Amino acid sequence: MDRIIRISAAILLIVISALLISESLKGKPEGINLKEKQKIYFFYSNYCPYCRKVKPWVDKLVKKNFSVIYCNLENCTSECINISKNYSIMYIPTLIVFNNKTEIFIGYTQIKNEVEKLLNESK
Repeated sequence: MDRIIRISAAILLIVISALLISESLKGKPEGINLKEKQKIYFFYSNYCPYCRKVKPWVDKLVKKNFSVIYCNLENCTSECINISKNYSIMYIPTLIVFNNKTEIFIGYTQIKNEVEKLLNESK
């Protein structure tokens, strides 16, 4: 029963994330520097193989001067703990992008796609 609940919760999170992504694609204002408006939180663990795989993508955002806060679960800051509680972060890797609205991306593929999109939009 516990496994069914966890699987149902994971599916629900994926559906919610997909809805957030589709809402975010409805258009960004032209001529605004997106890097200045966004604050990004990356939740990860050094022990997670998927986190290690996606971390180089997140590092690309930092190299392009995006505001990224790394939230390592092994030693979280109080800011990261508050964000994780407020947005019920239950899975890693997770990327939260605060812009005009809050977008949550879970897993390697979603995070990689979002990073690519952010990098393309900032050109």
